[in-house]
Order: sequence, then structure tokens, then C-alpha cells
Amino acid sequence: MENWMSRINDSKKISLINIPGTHDSAAYCMNRISFKCAKTQELTIAQQLEIGIRDLDIRIVQSHTDTSQDEDIICCHGICDCYVSPNFCDNRKVTYKSVLLDIKNFLEKNPSETVLIGTYLGRGKWKYGYMLVRAYQLFDKYLGNISIRYKSDLTMGEVRGKVINYTNIIEEFDSNDKMMRTKSITNRPSTGINEIHRKYQNCATFKTNGNIKVREMQDMFQIYNMTLEEAELKEKSKKITFPIQYSISCTGEYDCCLPHPLNQAIIVHSFIQKEGVIKKGYYYGWLHMDFANPITTKLLIEANFPEDN
Repeated sequence: MENWMSRINDSKKISLINIPGTHDSAAYCMNRISFKCAKTQELTIAQQLEIGIRDLDIRIVQSHTDTSQDEDIICCHGICDCYVSPNFCDNRKVTYKSVLLDIKNFLEKNPSETVLIGTYLGRGKWKYGYMLVRAYQLFDKYLGNISIRYKSDLTMGEVRGKVINYTNIIEEFDSNDKMMRTKSITNRPSTGINEIHRKYQNCATFKTNGNIKVREMQDMFQIYNMTLEEAELKEKSKKITFPIQYSISCTGEYDCCLPHPLNQAIIVHSFIQKEGVIKKGYYYGWLHMDFANPITTKLLIEANFPEDN
């Protein structure tokens, strides 16, 4: 599925394409203590792109590595750092630079495609936003010549071979600390799907499981039940904000002492892969998933091509 976007018409708006993405994309190898509760992927960034993933969610934190190597920003999932290898004796961590180079290498080999990326502070108070500033320096250094800012009317023809950056850095003065604070925000529009999410997840106790997530998805698919043609008409009428963005990330199974996202992911992917759940010619938007699955990814991609029936 390396070149699936080559089949998309140049005039098609990016916001109206079914795009598979990943949540906490770099958390594919964690340390011995956190590998079950913090690991959210099995595939590396390069492997995710190869199976058809086109939207990456990258969380970062500062490292103490020599800045001359541009490896002073690393990827993390909350308090846990992301590692290159599952070998617990290998202490190499996933750097932000390596993620950018993986994207660059993929697009050089696949110029018909585009990759979307969001970069966020993975831990620490946002007053330490110099990490974000540094990350954006690296982004401009390695991807600046092929990057484009996200806007709702971007078409496929405009973004082939480019990276769509949909986060902004903002600064605000904190009158209590008497200092400027920096944070990243997405410039993608909100769609109201969070209302569905809050209905099923009790954020106060943070308890959820795979079956609850499936019921949430059934609700979402029923409310936003439209063909690709209907989505285009509704986008023109401004009745719904596009893209629809929905996370099928696995926030953790808290029926045990530690969250176990993989348990939940197995249930969610099994549901999605049932016949008739994802239909060709229907609009599902940008879905961000834990444990990117080739079958789920392919189903979402093929929904863009009803003529292939």
C-alpha cells in the first residue's frame, strides 16, 4: 500500500479523504518497566508508512545528547521514552530527527504521497516550550523544503511529495510566573466527535476497555454515516466541519493494576475488520489508531475507491 494516494484525483480535498493515522506513533519500543502500559505500536515509523499510514502523532521531550548531532529531542509517551530496539540492553532512543528522516526518505521514494504530522510536548509543563521551538528548528532543517502548512482547502495535487504540518507554536505571557510560555496546538478544525468520546469514557476515573470503545465507534459510525459524495455536499454546505478526526487509540484497560493498550486494540481491530463495518465509498475521515494494523489500514484506504468493487 506504499503508493495508494497515487489513485486519488489531484482535485480531491485532503480533508475529504479517508486517511489512516497512528496515535503516539513512535511508541513501538519501550523499556522493561513501561513496555506494556506505554507501548502503542508494533511497527516503526518507516514500517507504518509502508503499510499505508499517512498521519503521524509525535510526542517529544528534551534529551541531553550532544546538539551537534541534532539528537537532543527524543520521542516519548508520557513519562516513558521511546526506544529504537526491543532489546532491553539497547539504550538508543527514537529521536525526532530520525522520524523526520524516515518521512523524508519515504517521500523521496514515493512522490505521489503526502504525510501529515503533528508534534506535541510529550511531558512537562508547557512553559518548557523551548523543546518545541527546537523541534521546529529541526523540522525546518530536514523537511522545510517539502513542508506545507495545513489548510482546509488543500488538494491532493498540491501536497504530493510534501509533508503537511498541522501544528502551530504559540506563546502566551503568564502573569503569575512573569514569563512567556510556549505550547503547540493543532490547526485542524474540531468536529464535535469529542462529545461522543466523553459519553463513553469517564475521564474522572479514566476507566475504559475494548468493548466500551467498540460501542463508542458504533455510535460514531452511525452519526457520521455518509458516502464520499454526501461528505462533499455537506462540506460545501458547511453543515459539518471536515476533516472528521476520530481516535481509535486505546487509552488503556484499567481492569488490572496497569493499563494494557494491546488488549484493547485487539478488540477494536477485530470489530473494524468484521464484514460491513467499513464500507467502500463511505467517508470515515482521519482515523488515528494504536497498534497500526495492515488489515484495518487497508480497509480504510480501500473505502476511498468504490469503483474497485
